[in-house]
Amino acid sequence: MRTELKENTLNFVTGGSFTATVTGTTNYLAVRTKPIYNQYNEIEGLHNGTKVTVLEAPSDSWYWLIQAPDGSVGYANKRFLQ
Repeated sequence: MRTELKENTLNFVTGGSFTATVTGTTNYLAVRTKPIYNQYNEIEGLHNGTKVTVLEAPSDSWYWLIQAPDGSVGYANKRFLQ
């Protein structure tokens, strides 16, 4: 799955992974199968204070590819990651 996702990612702001913390959410930060909002592509919810690994951070997208603490990989809105 990661290879498929990476093909559509351009303009990386980082050459490697880094850690970010979920912050500023009202309920939870949705982790999605695709880098777009859709009520059907939500695979997980992360709460404020959760640390994630950012795998890809394209500068031209609202979504970053992240790995959650449980090992699942998906897209999350970068506005809630610091």
